[in-house]
Amino acid sequence: MIITFWLPMTLVLFLAGLEFYRYGRQYRQTQSLRNELLETREELHRREAVHSLNQTHWEQTEEKLRCFLELMDTLINTIANRSISRMGRVSTRGATRYLPSKSSA
Repeated sequence: MIITFWLPMTLVLFLAGLEFYRYGRQYRQTQSLRNELLETREELHRREAVHSLNQTHWEQTEEKLRCFLELMDTLINTIANRSISRMGRVSTRGATRYLPSKSSA
């Protein structure tokens, strides 16, 4: 009677202890993964904030460059472009719409 009671009881207690150990290990692993996920989310939010600031800076720089490009385009189109042909004639190109014609002078 003693063997029939204590042997299964010892086996049940051993298996219960083993399951508690496995549960604790799995719980610690789950907590570790949750902490890693939280850290990853914080890093992602930090990078998104930095990217947003950079994107705003890029857009401002792009707008400044666009204004400089328009200014350079205007300056280049208003300056007379003189070229010499093969026959030795000098002709003005590019700025004819901005310069007064010789007949009106």
